[in-house]
Amino acid sequence: MSRRGKRMPFFLPTQTVYDMLVEAFPNRVNPQCAVYLTAVLEYLTAEVLEIAGKKAKERRSPMITLEDITFAMHNDPELKKAFPVSGEGNSK
Repeated sequence: MSRRGKRMPFFLPTQTVYDMLVEAFPNRVNPQCAVYLTAVLEYLTAEVLEIAGKKAKERRSPMITLEDITFAMHNDPELKKAFPVSGEGNSK
């Protein structure tokens, strides 16, 4: 079965995020935090993959590479703020 032309759905279960939070912070996690954090992670992932996908398409590649993701994170102004490179921190 060819993956060409088909989009792989991105799915991040809230329960998985909640379980990871509880493991890291026992007795300190409200379930609503997991819902919010899952939404933020899905949004950031969609943004990165959209830009990386365009870069891969420019290269005429059917697959997104690590370089495409790195390009997306370092060339989009908003993502660059969220993921600063060492030495480029948000110094004030």
